[in-house]
Amino acid sequence: LVRNLAGLAALATLAVGGFALLLRTRIHEPLSRLAASFGHSRPPFNLPPPPASVAREIAALGDALASAFGQVHELNQALESRVRDRTAELVASLDRERELGRLKTNFIGMVSHEYRNALGTILSSAQILRRYRERLDAAENARHIRQIEASCARLANLVEDVLLYSRSESGRLQPQPAPLDLPAVCRAAALDAAQTTGADPTLVPLDAAAWHGEAVSDESLLHHVLTNLLANAIKYSGGDQPVAFHLRRDGDSAIITIRDHGIGIAPDDLPRLGEAFWRGDNAARIPGTGLGLVMVRRCLDLLGGRWELASTPGQGTTVTVTLPLLPTAPSTDFTA
Repeated sequence: LVRNLAGLAALATLAVGGFALLLRTRIHEPLSRLAASFGHSRPPFNLPPPPASVAREIAALGDALASAFGQVHELNQALESRVRDRTAELVASLDRERELGRLKTNFIGMVSHEYRNALGTILSSAQILRRYRERLDAAENARHIRQIEASCARLANLVEDVLLYSRSESGRLQPQPAPLDLPAVCRAAALDAAQTTGADPTLVPLDAAAWHGEAVSDESLLHHVLTNLLANAIKYSGGDQPVAFHLRRDGDSAIITIRDHGIGIAPDDLPRLGEAFWRGDNAARIPGTGLGLVMVRRCLDLLGGRWELASTPGQGTTVTVTLPLLPTAPSTDFTA
């Protein structure tokens, strides 16, 4: 803001200086010559007509004045336009800063809420097991253990999202490609997503019948992408609906499709997917931080991949990930 105002002040100073120079060359000097042509005599009422050269000077002075005022008017309009443009830019920048501040505040609140809920679940289940383990049947004991495991997994994923976001912001997140078993990576991601959400792993079966060949990529980044997308599919489907999970090969690319039948995404919210700390209105009551899809986009950029999303509110969402089978030059432009 200070730099912008200083620029406007410099521009105004330049305009005033230019106007002063214009007045001196176009008005002051002709008037001085006009005064000199009359000498130092007192002007009587019967003053003879001025010579032709003086008349020409006066006509030139009139033309110069008209031109000078025209140029000053144009300069003033240009300056006003520039000030309006810069003011609009400043207002937009301040609005973005306020929105980012609001989103960061919401993020802190959401993270605190997630930690409190997860720790509360862990503490409650641990106390029940400590006090009543002998009285509970095996299924009930197993349920409490699963709750503890799921809460721990949610906390671990939350920390990982924050750390990955921090590393990507500082430019320290770089891919480490290596040969990998892509179906095995997909199955591991599905298992982790089910554990994180507390869902039955059988709800996310992998269909890899159309897959063949090998792949080279960063397993850690890819695992993060798939875990986030699968966890979202489970979470926004109520946690008890099956999720379609397909892997196939298309030339030199792997195509991964994840389809759920959950709450879907409103059309107005689609352009904002992947913005840091932002969440859709219909997701406000569902746990989340607004960082998952941000890191999905950034990890895919680093892997040279892309994603496409189609969604209908109340009917579900389909995410298609296209991943090169060989490493490509990563994109590190995270400004969008």
